Amino acid sequence: MQITKIGYSNSFMGWSPKTKKDKSSVKEINDILAHSVDSIAVSGHRNPDGDAIGSAFAMGYLLNAKTGIKPDVYVFGEIPKRFSYLIDDKKINVINSEDKFDKKFYDLAVCVDVPNLSYVPTQYVNNVFNNANKTVKVDHHMSKIDYADVNIADTKSSSAAQVVMQLVDGLALDPKELPEQFNDAVYTGLVTDTKNFSVATNSETFKDAALLMKNGLDIEKVTEQTYSNIPKEIQAMLNLAKQKVRFSEDGKLVYLYCDKEFEDYKKSILRPDLEYDIRNRMKDFVNDLRKTEGVEVSIYLIPEEKEGQQFLYISGRSNQIDINELTTRFGRPGHKKAAGFYLPIIDSVDNTAQKAVEIYKKYINEKTQK
Repeated sequence: MQITKIGYSNSFMGWSPKTKKDKSSVKEINDILAHSVDSIAVSGHRNPDGDAIGSAFAMGYLLNAKTGIKPDVYVFGEIPKRFSYLIDDKKINVINSEDKFDKKFYDLAVCVDVPNLSYVPTQYVNNVFNNANKTVKVDHHMSKIDYADVNIADTKSSSAAQVVMQLVDGLALDPKELPEQFNDAVYTGLVTDTKNFSVATNSETFKDAALLMKNGLDIEKVTEQTYSNIPKEIQAMLNLAKQKVRFSEDGKLVYLYCDKEFEDYKKSILRPDLEYDIRNRMKDFVNDLRKTEGVEVSIYLIPEEKEGQQFLYISGRSNQIDINELTTRFGRPGHKKAAGFYLPIIDSVDNTAQKAVEIYKKYINEKTQK
């Protein structure tokens, strides 16, 4: 199919991969799809954020447009009601499940926004992903782990959703023939992972947004759906969070610990669809804390149960310090200024939280004393 190019310079290929390696990988995906693919699974990561949801849905619509198959899109957590408009159940089949997955065979399984398979429930990996005939990884994190048959990882992209965009040309699809939910889903991933463009990695993030608008994106609609209508329960939690903010002695680290009072309030909210909002609104709140004068890093400490074991998740945001270097030491690659890792809770949550704070204080000191 002849694709009409949109008027940008030759150095910008928003609908195509930027490197020869990734172009070759897209060709491999095209070859896989040309040979008797009758069933497809797509998934993001556990505790999905806007990019995990957006990129998974965008990949589902892309593969539906290419093959006519209705992919199963797995979401490991409850989808917020405000994102329900992204779902067209005539084109994708959304499956919500936390950790129970029966063994199922697919011709193709795709993971998006997943740097390594520890980000995905083990039972899904064993019973679905690794059970597929062919597997694909599409990501943008700084990870050198190639866990699939075909691996695409553009670390210069601000979001995994933008990497999904790069498959369009190589799969011989015309962007204008893709459903409007494709544009909406890609932009959802892009705008949420860049915090409304405030942490965009380069100018191509803005060019990709412009391409989506040229392709029919209603940017006002997506922005309204994503950032408006904040539930009153979330507003109350934000007020509680402001009382819990603490600073290190030198003021370089600011942190919010989700202590027992926080946990009790969260448990009192009887709306499963708010789990995403609670987690991600708090991350956004902590991201804003890094803008405080003298602060180098802000972190959010959250107790989590993962496959029957208790952990403390430490989500970090940085101004200049490369926190990906730290989180990679704990097996969780991320981004230079946005990354997180898990610590197992051995004795108590409070002690583990203090340990995490000390780890960050030591790391900040190590980087700022150079």
